[in-house]
Amino acid sequence: MCRETGVEIRALEACPSLATHFFLSASRRPNALALSVRDRDVTYSELSAYANRISNWIRARCTRESPRIGILASRSWEAYAGILGASWAGGAYVPLNSDWPEERLANALNIAALDALILDHQGLILLSGKLSRLVPENLLLPSSNSSFSLGADRPTTIVCGTDVLSPVDDSSPEETKPSQLAYLMFTSGTTGLPKGVMISVGNMSDFLVGFQNRFEFAPEDRVSQTFELTFDLSVMSMLAAWTSGASLHVVPANQLMGPSRFIREKQLSIWFSVPSTIACMRTLRMLTPGAFPTLRYSGFCGEPLPLASAEAWHAAAPNSS
Repeated sequence: MCRETGVEIRALEACPSLATHFFLSASRRPNALALSVRDRDVTYSELSAYANRISNWIRARCTRESPRIGILASRSWEAYAGILGASWAGGAYVPLNSDWPEERLANALNIAALDALILDHQGLILLSGKLSRLVPENLLLPSSNSSFSLGADRPTTIVCGTDVLSPVDDSSPEETKPSQLAYLMFTSGTTGLPKGVMISVGNMSDFLVGFQNRFEFAPEDRVSQTFELTFDLSVMSMLAAWTSGASLHVVPANQLMGPSRFIREKQLSIWFSVPSTIACMRTLRMLTPGAFPTLRYSGFCGEPLPLASAEAWHAAAPNSS
């Protein structure tokens, strides 16, 4: 079943995807900030245009009804535009971590059965040797201005840049059924080989209803993104921001364990991270009382949260629940 704001939707009817929620927010607040990443601020209108173009590229090249689109990009604007583009086209996104060892990436590529792969420059560097023979034929580097050959191992494969992205046609996201795949995410592999976990559109939509009803995120919110896209909590951050018309702020890698200045400069109101961030900030003496007055919600997941850490964070963010 898929429920949206208390309304039950029959199993065979359309169910809103991540792109649908983003599209509705973009329609209401086109000039509002949607994404802030690596000193680049992108409005809802701009990110919607990128996602629309990527969606058109996917539709033109992928014949499967619900294509699987790999995202070999690390918390860059290309990654987030690719996720939305995949969803916009009625497909599922499959995040792949650029920091994974080659064997782990090769295993994921073998399992995922991708129809296309979206890259940033960090991901592109990895496509040599063994991996170049495992990637799908359809490759897109959104930030490139021209197409070029992947290399000797795959001389006919072209990595396509912005020159192949068609103009925006203002088409709305494809309708999706609750049973369709929203994303496929690989486990950490601590108990053996990483396993692909399939999350349906219906799963995600049901989670969203309870999540939004509990926290009531608002367009004025400014939401942190501290998680790699291969960690399922990254989905929570995107949902919190883009379904409510709020903005998503990607914490730079060099500030992840000491984000005090970032929180203040971006005036964040919603914070999500692992609890070990608190321990590190305490060591660095960043958790002074009242340090983060703009925070209204704080969530810590993925690790045990010691009482001392919770108390220290509450003192630093006294307005946060």
